[in-house]
Amino acid sequence: MKQDDVRILAAFRAAADYWGRGVWFISAVGGFIAIVAAVRGIWFLVAVGVGFFGLLAFGISRLRAKYTDPAGSPVLDALLNHPDRVTEITHFTASSSNGMFRKEFLRVKIQTGKHLALKVDDDELAALSAILIERCPNAKVKVPGFTRP
Repeated sequence: MKQDDVRILAAFRAAADYWGRGVWFISAVGGFIAIVAAVRGIWFLVAVGVGFFGLLAFGISRLRAKYTDPAGSPVLDALLNHPDRVTEITHFTASSSNGMFRKEFLRVKIQTGKHLALKVDDDELAALSAILIERCPNAKVKVPGFTRP
């Protein structure tokens, strides 16, 4: 396996871990609400805690599934085996409302419209961006500091 592939797969797994932590956090919040409501006898809130947060955790776990199985991801398959199918590479950040807990992502979109966000550490952003841009000749580039020659 080439070093570039290892970097791409590392970003892929980092995104899976990021979504996985979100599932645990949301499940914990829902469980806490349900337990407190049950102790106080507020059965409506028990249903909300279990139902709403359970559905939310299920939805995020389905989203995470796109990242846990590289063989099941058409975007990762395109990145590794068919880079000519990649149509867009975009950089974006996610953070709290006051700018704390900033996370860097590269979104890769393919011809079918499916896309995937790869979580990238700050110190890896430039290197991984360069790898993806060089690898994907047909991609429109929306990454600060990078342009298509």
